[in-house]
Amino acid sequence: MIFRPTVLAVESANLLNQFTPLVLLDRAQALGTDRLQDLAYAPLGLVSIGYDIQQVVYAFYLLAAGYLVFKSTFVPRVIGVLLVLGAVAYLIYSFASFLAPAFSAQLVPYIQLPSLIGEASLSLSLLAVGVNVRRWREQASQARHMGVTPAEALA
Repeated sequence: MIFRPTVLAVESANLLNQFTPLVLLDRAQALGTDRLQDLAYAPLGLVSIGYDIQQVVYAFYLLAAGYLVFKSTFVPRVIGVLLVLGAVAYLIYSFASFLAPAFSAQLVPYIQLPSLIGEASLSLSLLAVGVNVRRWREQASQARHMGVTPAEALA
């Protein structure tokens, strides 16, 4: 999936904003104190914007993962629904943070609960129960006999 490398790239670029003040403070003699403080503080404001952008990309990844979990039937389908609800919560919070920062501050921590429940349920389900091995083998054998790819067998 293309979403994971994209999230990694956006998050890595966002980390550069946290190192910019250190570079500026290293050249403290060349700039005045007031100007140096303003320049050092400005990139830190960009960190939250970069985080919101990263959350939008991650939400689309979570939407795709939720859909795949729902369609696969190897884990309970309700987990796919919970993942999609978590993705919608990420999107709501990110766009609210862009458009109405004061309102988005009031959403925390409540807006984070759907994503916590969805992602934790997937993790705990895979750790405690695992996948439905019998179903996995049935679909794999059907795919082999029909001469189709595993992705086509799921459709």
